[in-house]
Amino acid sequence: MSQPPTQQYTLQANQNIVPYRVNEPQMVGPLNLKEIAPLVLFGLIGTAIGQTNYSVLVGGAITIVNMKLSKNFPPGYLYHYLWYQGFIPAKVTKYFPDPIKRRFYQ
Repeated sequence: MSQPPTQQYTLQANQNIVPYRVNEPQMVGPLNLKEIAPLVLFGLIGTAIGQTNYSVLVGGAITIVNMKLSKNFPPGYLYHYLWYQGFIPAKVTKYFPDPIKRRFYQ
């Protein structure tokens, strides 16, 4: 029987053991938790408003699109694409001027 990692060798005072699965995604069966969340959320909302079948179909469609996008594109691609097309407005700050404006006055 194997021993826990801390008993196999001694650690120095400034060392820690990082769990092996620290970066693995949380799974619900074969699906990632972030992929199945829209389906569960729309199912709960649909149950509350009495339209379970329609909301589960919408949640399933969003889940399928999410799975296909996550396989083909890096994280944040959809958010960046929607921002680039102008659907998500840029945050206005006093330090970064709006790049769309042609003239800036101080």
